Amino acid sequence: MKKEVNLKLGPVDILVNNAGVLPLMSLREGTPDDLKKVIEINLLSHLWTLRLFTDDMIERKRGHIVAIASVASYLPIERMIAYAASKYGVRGLMGAFASELYTDGVDDLVKTTTVYPSFIKTRAELMDALKQFGIKHRVPILKSETVARATVEGILYNQMHVYLPRVIGPVVGIYENLPFRVGHLMKRIFLQTSIPNIMKR
Repeated sequence: MKKEVNLKLGPVDILVNNAGVLPLMSLREGTPDDLKKVIEINLLSHLWTLRLFTDDMIERKRGHIVAIASVASYLPIERMIAYAASKYGVRGLMGAFASELYTDGVDDLVKTTTVYPSFIKTRAELMDALKQFGIKHRVPILKSETVARATVEGILYNQMHVYLPRVIGPVVGIYENLPFRVGHLMKRIFLQTSIPNIMKR
């Protein structure tokens, strides 16, 4: 893949890992292949592209790697367990990767940005599901253009973390320090709903 990209587009200076799937189902629902697909697309793809392009960026002494994670990597929601696990993985991956670049003394050559958006309006069926469960009216639904614009700003200003909407940053900081039951109650108040399992839909 790297050879084909280099031939068609030239050396990669900015890498954006954005692939993702979001099935609304419990961990006890679906098939093992359904779960495997989420992890392969949402997390493993990041690992493979980092392995492919990072060394070339270091050699050329320039590069910026962007990962589109999710607010779900801080605020996990039921029926999105595989998705949340994959996005927690992306968050951990990018944190450890940035630390490794710093330890190796190349963090001034290759920069990283991780973006944590709420739901993005890209799939009609997802929007219909969120509306059905009442979530669409409580959680900011972002346009893809909004996320793209904020991502470009993150690259230009070398921001390691970009939260969308911006208020999410302070919210997740508070949430992570709350006892489990209090945090769960906060989510329930915010969402004012819960997502039923597949059998009850």
